Amino acid sequence: MKLESVVFLAGFTSRTFIYFQRMAANGVLPERVVFFGSEDSMATGIIPRKIQRNIGDPRIDFSISQTEACEQAGCPYTVIRENSVNHPAIYQNLAGIKPELIIYSGYGSQIVGNSLLEIAPFLHIHAGWLPEERGSTTIYYSMLLNRLCSASAILLSRDLDQGKIIARKRYPLPEPGIEIDHFYDNYIRADLLVNVLQKYSESGRLPEPIIDTEKGRMYYVIHPILKHIAILSIDTKPQ
Repeated sequence: MKLESVVFLAGFTSRTFIYFQRMAANGVLPERVVFFGSEDSMATGIIPRKIQRNIGDPRIDFSISQTEACEQAGCPYTVIRENSVNHPAIYQNLAGIKPELIIYSGYGSQIVGNSLLEIAPFLHIHAGWLPEERGSTTIYYSMLLNRLCSASAILLSRDLDQGKIIARKRYPLPEPGIEIDHFYDNYIRADLLVNVLQKYSESGRLPEPIIDTEKGRMYYVIHPILKHIAILSIDTKPQ
């Protein structure tokens, strides 16, 4: 089924690929997808070859383009050839649609501007347990510090990773050999996204915000050596 008045605002990334195909597989497609940027930005043919061999899920098909995935699912889409989420063309498009909810899957380091946030709630899935794990590459810090992974669903606000938390879920460490950046990180986010959208489709509203008084800490892009140690630690995870 299509979720009425729900728009998927998405860059051409591996995360978008996995989000859309998991939504399609679970029958919670948005009413429309608004792509922005260039499809070449995904480096088609490089990322897919890198991760296809260890996905282990036939429902994720990287052999087709993202627009082809929309066409196969019967989901209308628009492509805006602008790389910045805050470009006026994107604002004008979304303002014209007047969605009630925007699922967001953008490019790294971009912050959604206030004018866009005023159009509709922006649903974002963060790879970390909020509010304790804010910032970047939190999946690796969680692997090192907590020996597990997490995802949190939030409604974006003006402050980074400090919007209302509406769902959280813990996940096991990935199996040895599983690609993390483009697959496992995005796959657990997609799982929580589908959970939230299924509840939305049933009730017509998002889950109530979770109240958590913890301040948490801000993590920055992990050093390559620490990242390597986190990946090596998978082989020693408890059985």
